[in-house]
Amino acid sequence: MGSLPLGTGKALARPDLVGIGAAVLGAALFGTKPVFIKLAYADGTGALTLLFWRMAFALPAYLVIGGLELHKRRRGGGLPGQRIVLLAALNGLLGYYVASLLDFTGLEHVTAQLERLILFTYPFWVVILGTLFFGQKLRAVTFPAFAVAYAGLGLIFWRAMGTTRGADLVAGSILVLGAAFAFALAQLFGRGLIVRIGAGLYTSIAMTAAGLGVVAHVLLAQPFADLAVSGHVLALAFCLAVVSTILPSYIQNFALGRIGADGAAMAGNAGPVFTILLGVWLLAEPFGPFEALGTLLVIGGVALFTRR
Repeated sequence: MGSLPLGTGKALARPDLVGIGAAVLGAALFGTKPVFIKLAYADGTGALTLLFWRMAFALPAYLVIGGLELHKRRRGGGLPGQRIVLLAALNGLLGYYVASLLDFTGLEHVTAQLERLILFTYPFWVVILGTLFFGQKLRAVTFPAFAVAYAGLGLIFWRAMGTTRGADLVAGSILVLGAAFAFALAQLFGRGLIVRIGAGLYTSIAMTAAGLGVVAHVLLAQPFADLAVSGHVLALAFCLAVVSTILPSYIQNFALGRIGADGAAMAGNAGPVFTILLGVWLLAEPFGPFEALGTLLVIGGVALFTRR
């Protein structure tokens, strides 16, 4: 960071290191999610079963934190209305139930690296869907940045075709892309809700609704006996709930309040890098020159977009 010319009479604003650190930490924790999922799949666990245990461990925390938020609001005389609570719950079902279901199912067919990079492009879909349906202005940098990022995804996808059945790779990629679409829509719908009821209460309501949706879906879709898993998988599900879900959801909301959406998005570039490192180390996923180039293109495209 360079200094201002003499005589300006202004001092450069100090960077909010706490906010930046929180954003990087939140992105890194979110980045552990596909690694825990792939480790559980390697033990023979299916997507629905793992989703159930993740939410079974996460739900109590969201209920407690949401209850504390409501108690605080009740003492202050500012309880949210039933309509806005219902809207937050419905948006939670879209952004955390539908998106998670698509994402977990997609991870049965693609690597943790490819999943994280596909999901990482969701800011593009926020802008494109916002332009088409929410009256937002399209940025000039969107399509060049979009082209760079998806060129990187195309390169990684092409390389993966040599090691994965083509139909499985395509199906998995489409499912994860669908998760990115659902999450982008939830972001667009959620902006106004967060402003009205606060990020903490919104997160608790949305995640509680998503958790109840997942539990109901799984109990209707398969016999309860099929939910029996090993202690190893239970430990992975607990880590998935705490490390990859509860902690980052609140840490990133804290960072959002400190450094804003643009700063949080830039710091979020650490997420895919952390996933790739863990994927190579713990899952023995391939990572050569082509994967490195593709990753740089994806991160570079998203960084260009969020920077502008």
